[in-house]
Amino acid sequence: MRRDSGVVLLNALVLVAAMAAAALFVLRQSETRRASLASAQEADQLTANLDAFEAYAITTLLFDNGQVDHAGERWANPGVPFDLERGQVRGTITDLQGRFNLNWMADPEDEMAQAGFATLLTQIGARPGVAGAIRGAFGFDGTGGRGYARMDPPGRPVAGPRVLMQQITRLPDLSEKDRATLAPHVTVLPGDTALNVNTVSADVLTGFFPALETERLGAVLSQRGQRPFQSVDDFLAAVEAAQGTGLGEDFDQSRLSVASDWFRVDMDASLDGRQARRVLVLKRLGTERRPQVHWRITELN
Repeated sequence: MRRDSGVVLLNALVLVAAMAAAALFVLRQSETRRASLASAQEADQLTANLDAFEAYAITTLLFDNGQVDHAGERWANPGVPFDLERGQVRGTITDLQGRFNLNWMADPEDEMAQAGFATLLTQIGARPGVAGAIRGAFGFDGTGGRGYARMDPPGRPVAGPRVLMQQITRLPDLSEKDRATLAPHVTVLPGDTALNVNTVSADVLTGFFPALETERLGAVLSQRGQRPFQSVDDFLAAVEAAQGTGLGEDFDQSRLSVASDWFRVDMDASLDGRQARRVLVLKRLGTERRPQVHWRITELN
């Protein structure tokens, strides 16, 4: 009897251990599912918060229905955090037509763009090899693009304009420092997109008006700060007055504008230690200039 009792007790202990192991497994599975569900809910909330700022940016540009765009408008205000029911979101809106359009470089015969870009690189202190890297990226300069040969597998530049800035910033011939130096000053837009003289920086502007010395350029920008230029003719009159000479009959003023249709929105959201980031480009379309999403990239951490 004692032996039978021992066997029964041993079987009972084995059964209890098995049941405990099964219960632990179920609990772990439940905790994993709970954590996965919580993570998914946090990701959904972060995405919703980014959507909220995106809607704000679109609405802000929609109600900015003036024919002149400048740095004193509501859309140009620095990013201020918005506290939401869950988490926080902040973002900034940037006029892309205030930057140098690298797609102008796709035309090797565009002397104004080639000279303007060379001057811009000097102004921002870029290393000499950056010019060759950009020119090589468009496939018409045999001296550039050497980094493609070091790729695995080796590649080669593709001729023609670019659609995304990532196609430029990820060039193998550019270092992280090069990318950081270029980023605030350049963009990629359709080649016929005009430069907004009301939002363009002094560094970019200098390349197109080399006769304007620093002090005289400062006078033009000071005038712009007091009252944005209402037309390209007003801007060119200010430039000619500052430099004391005319621009000549060959000057192409079609490259200039006082309004913008292309904007970039950078936004960040946070929730319980998690972060999310979104970058999108908006383009105004139609006679009502309604902003539409041209492209959007979202990253969740």
